[in-house]
Amino acid sequence: MRNFLLVLLILFACLAHPAIAQKEFNVWTFGNGASFDFNTVPPNTTLTCNRNINSIPPASIADKNGQLLFYTNGHLVYNRLHRAMSQGWIGATTSPVDTSSNWPALIVPAPGKLFQYYIFNVYRPGPPGQGVEGYFGMRLHYAMVDMQLNGGLGGVVERHVKLAQTDNPAMVAVRHTNGRDFWLICRERTTRSFLAYLITPNGPQPQPVQSAQVQSGYAAGGLSGSPDGKWLVSGGILPTSTTPPLARHGMFLYRFDAATGHVSSEQTLHLSNPKGFFVPSTTRPDVPFYDPRTKNSCFSPNSQIVYTTEDDIEKPNTDFYSRYDIFQYNLALPTPALIAASRRRLTSFHHAGQDPYLRDSVVYFTGLQLTPQGTIVVADGQNWQPNSDSTAPFIHEAALIAQPNVYGPNCQFRRRAYPYAPGRVSISFDFPNVIPSLMYAQPAFGYEQNTCPGDTVRFWASGAGGGPLRWDFDDPASGAANNATGPYPVHTYVNGGRYTVRLTLADGRLLTQAVDVAAPLLRLTNTNIFTPNDDGLNDTFEPVRHPLPGLRLRVFNAWGRLMHDGYDPTGRWNGAGQPAGVYYYQLDYPDCRGQLRHHKSTVTLVR
Repeated sequence: MRNFLLVLLILFACLAHPAIAQKEFNVWTFGNGASFDFNTVPPNTTLTCNRNINSIPPASIADKNGQLLFYTNGHLVYNRLHRAMSQGWIGATTSPVDTSSNWPALIVPAPGKLFQYYIFNVYRPGPPGQGVEGYFGMRLHYAMVDMQLNGGLGGVVERHVKLAQTDNPAMVAVRHTNGRDFWLICRERTTRSFLAYLITPNGPQPQPVQSAQVQSGYAAGGLSGSPDGKWLVSGGILPTSTTPPLARHGMFLYRFDAATGHVSSEQTLHLSNPKGFFVPSTTRPDVPFYDPRTKNSCFSPNSQIVYTTEDDIEKPNTDFYSRYDIFQYNLALPTPALIAASRRRLTSFHHAGQDPYLRDSVVYFTGLQLTPQGTIVVADGQNWQPNSDSTAPFIHEAALIAQPNVYGPNCQFRRRAYPYAPGRVSISFDFPNVIPSLMYAQPAFGYEQNTCPGDTVRFWASGAGGGPLRWDFDDPASGAANNATGPYPVHTYVNGGRYTVRLTLADGRLLTQAVDVAAPLLRLTNTNIFTPNDDGLNDTFEPVRHPLPGLRLRVFNAWGRLMHDGYDPTGRWNGAGQPAGVYYYQLDYPDCRGQLRHHKSTVTLVR
């Protein structure tokens, strides 16, 4: 397998200012037909989408200019016209509504391809599960959408490809450090391990990188990744008693290596009071249950602050949520203890009429999500009304953290910031999954390493936004092929050397990087005759100009008999004991990638 070199080129201006968000996640569809269009400030909330997308959370994707392409509830895929896409069912059944697929969906652009996208979804094959039992036997699958089909409306060309058996459907995607590939990360519920699947131009790799993390107990709640690709936050649940069934709910922070896929350095951010609960399964009494679907953590655009929603439970073994607090943690602090101690409450909501607007209902904060506008929205949802005669009004606005890069009260949290259309959300809705490390990617380009003369070198641009991209490969001898456009060009260098490749972005910014093409390792002399008569002139056959480790020379006479076989970096042969005549020889040598190459010719021995 070839190694890949990521050439990260960050302009000085990018270092001085926050990254400009990419536009692939500018249009969100969620709930019962609700939407946010972040192509305007504030976002437009009037787009009407299909009402059958109330998964937790759904997924939507736009093109590089921010125009909606398609969206999904993890069961059906809808095109930009809000109609079911051709061959668009990707769940367990062909039913328009399938509760067994009411689980997270995530869309990842296919690396190295312009028009293909992977949809990752989780569902339980067969009849939908009932209650907690539906959490067991879940499987992680993927499908592929090709946007070149059906006049640009797209079509599903691959579906139901199983990756893993997992009882925890939360998942997140993180960009690989090479700027092209992605990691899909999920948490296996019962083994408590992280699984990281590498997604390359060859597709999702079936064998994951597995990282065991046991302190956080059983995986529960959402899973979030930071824009810089270095942090993960996961919910966890630690049983403390089975009679009565009690547990502590927690939030846990991890380091992620986007080059290798390894998760490490687990640390506890917070554990709730042990009056939390778990509901044991009738078939899996050893595994506690907690709804793992909601996005209950989110990172700031600069990856230095993480926000969480954390709840306590009023009564053990009940489904009655009594408090939803929003906290922030400062990740810029130097030690885990200081990070945990930086826990700061932004707001707290209780039931029983403390807020006249809420009356006897409960605020149901189902999630947090980073937006392309550098803010964080909080899924305020509708109020849950525990009493059938309750007259508490529904909340139809999302809450907002307007300055999430700021630690402390100046982060500007406020409720009822963005309205939803009436009836477009429900108690269990959540905002779509996004890829923060793609949304806030810095402009860069990469290319294949270990390149030899004559190879076709593949380039890729990342974080370049929409609009035309212009490449100059610093190879004028190649003529018109010296220039190309688009995010995935190729170029063939005939000669070895160092080339300064230039990429001009749509906004005029210029990225440059030196690309090394290995010079030919075997440099031949013009020698095809030698005279071994000990006069000090041309006494030996020396076919190469420079010593080459691993070089092997074999010499054969006219009848094919081996006369000489030697490993010498110079390939030297003195012809000792051999008569005059024409000899055939073969040089075996490693090329610039370590692969064995061969060169055959003849040499004349004169006495």
